[in-house]
Amino acid sequence: MFDQLFFRSDAFTRQLSAPLVDERRQYLTHCAVQGMTKSTLEAKARLLLSIAEYLRLAERPSDTISLSEIKKAATRWSNHNWSSPERSHAKRSREYFMATATDWLTFLNRLQIAPKPVTVYDQMLAEFRSFMKEDRGLSAATVKGCCSSVRPFLVRLLAGRRSLQTITVSEIDSLLAQKVNEEHYARVSIRDYASSLRSFFRYAEMRGWCPVGIAASIMAPRVFQHETLPRCVQKSKCARWRCAKPIG
Repeated sequence: MFDQLFFRSDAFTRQLSAPLVDERRQYLTHCAVQGMTKSTLEAKARLLLSIAEYLRLAERPSDTISLSEIKKAATRWSNHNWSSPERSHAKRSREYFMATATDWLTFLNRLQIAPKPVTVYDQMLAEFRSFMKEDRGLSAATVKGCCSSVRPFLVRLLAGRRSLQTITVSEIDSLLAQKVNEEHYARVSIRDYASSLRSFFRYAEMRGWCPVGIAASIMAPRVFQHETLPRCVQKSKCARWRCAKPIG
C-alpha cells in the first residue's frame, strides 16, 4: 500500500519505520476499497502518523481512546501546525484530525464508546422482559414484540422523569387514540398495542409501580372480521354476510 502512495524514498521510509505500520496499512487498504482517491489516501497516511504520535497509540496498545482525548489531541496538533488556531482552515484541520482518528480507532476497535444512560423505562422493561421469559415461559419472539410495543408508550408517558404512580387511564387512552387518528394505525394494530400495555400494567401493579386498576381499564377498539382487507373485498364480504362479525 505505502509503495503505491509514496515515491520519494524518505517519505516511503518514514511510513515503514513509524509505529503501527500494520494497523495503518490495514486501515488505508480498507479506505482504498471504499473508493477513496490516491490523493485522499496519501493525506490520510500522513495524518495517521500524527494521530498515532499525539495519542501515543503505540505506547499503550491495550487502551481504548475516548472522544474527549481525541479532541484534545486534535487541538494540540492544530496549534502546532497553525499560527492562528481560530482561523477557518485551522478549525477544519482539527475536525479532519478528529474524524480520521475516530474512524481509524473504530476500525481498530479501540474507540471508547460512552455507555448509554439507563432510563427508568429501560429498567422497568428489563424486569418485565425477564418476568415474561422466566416466570411465564413466553417465547423470545413474543417477549420482544410485547416490549417493542410497550416501550414507545412508556417513553411518552414518563417524559420529564414522571412516575407511573401519576399516570392515568385517560392518558393511555389518548395515546392509543393518537395512534389511530394521527398515525393512522389500523384498529387491529391498536388492539395488539392495548393487549401489550395491559400485560405490562398488570405486572406494574404487581410491583407497585402504578395504581391498581390501570390494566383492567385499558380498552382496545373492537375489531371486525375482514376489517383489514381492501375496501372492495370488504364490500363483497358485507354483501355476502350483510355485516362483519365482531371478534376480540
